[in-house]
Amino acid sequence: MRSGDARLPWFTPSWLGRADRYIDDTLARLGRSRVAPTRQMKLWSMSSVLRAESDTGAVYLKAVLPQLAHEPLVTGFLAAQGVGDFAQIIAHSPQDHWWIAEDFGGVDGWSLPETERRKALQQLCRLQLAMVGQTAGLRRVGCPRISLPQLASALPGLLARDDIWNARSAPHNGHRALAPDERVRLLGLAPYLAECCERLEALGMPDTLVHRDFHPGNVVLRDEGVLLHDWSFAAVAHPMFDLAPWLLDMTEPAARAHVTAFVQAWAASTAPDVLWRAWRHAKPLAAVIEMLKLVGLSDIVGRDYHFNWMPMTYGWARRLLTAAADSEMEIWGWRQ
Repeated sequence: MRSGDARLPWFTPSWLGRADRYIDDTLARLGRSRVAPTRQMKLWSMSSVLRAESDTGAVYLKAVLPQLAHEPLVTGFLAAQGVGDFAQIIAHSPQDHWWIAEDFGGVDGWSLPETERRKALQQLCRLQLAMVGQTAGLRRVGCPRISLPQLASALPGLLARDDIWNARSAPHNGHRALAPDERVRLLGLAPYLAECCERLEALGMPDTLVHRDFHPGNVVLRDEGVLLHDWSFAAVAHPMFDLAPWLLDMTEPAARAHVTAFVQAWAASTAPDVLWRAWRHAKPLAAVIEMLKLVGLSDIVGRDYHFNWMPMTYGWARRLLTAAADSEMEIWGWRQ
């Protein structure tokens, strides 16, 4: 698929038939069979997910953009490390950018009480700590590295894109693009953000695994424990960047509790006072990481699907403006 092509594979007439045949062939090789029509669980510009009931339990086929297709390799690598539970991949077609996994069940993270959600965050932290020495392996399975110097060098180009920040009335932007004064303030943040990169790097926390889409919808609680899934955006970067999406919908008291849980989980590796200072510098940069992710997706899928990504980009830009104005870190999450 070329950049900007509106005809994503799963929107073409023949795709579903091919996916069904792949599911049936996979199940047959395992001595299983499908017992009902497949169900479309998700369909949008980033991915398509099908559920198929077999005679021995459900399986899921997930198809993604080529740029996100390292997920099954990352999942397999993490599962081999013995740190927590992960989806069981039973088939993988790299040329199609799809794979099949067993249904892992469990209680969705959005349904969990706050205490259980904090446990899920601490499970991510344990995994991050275990992966500090495994970054070469993560790179081999497709995780890009996002270093702080790289982030600092990417900021001016991102902030200077008129097609993003100066498109207030475009319908595909949901009429939610930044106002002129907001855009001026955002463009003025480049030196501040470069300084945040320098100060965060000076604190010495190691780069490690980051999920980059870590929210309760990508967590389930099972009898065996917490399972983290959907590693499409997995990368090697500063571990605190995963706090950005995790804290997004939380009240300020809940956000403080979860940042505290993160600090407690990392305290064996890094002094708590360093961790608290690190979040002061990492928080605005974490918003930038989200913006870069969303703009990257918009560039891949083209204008026909900007409505999926641009409004969220503007939301993170406004959160960045709020974080930059909060020099005393009176707000630890994203909400008052």
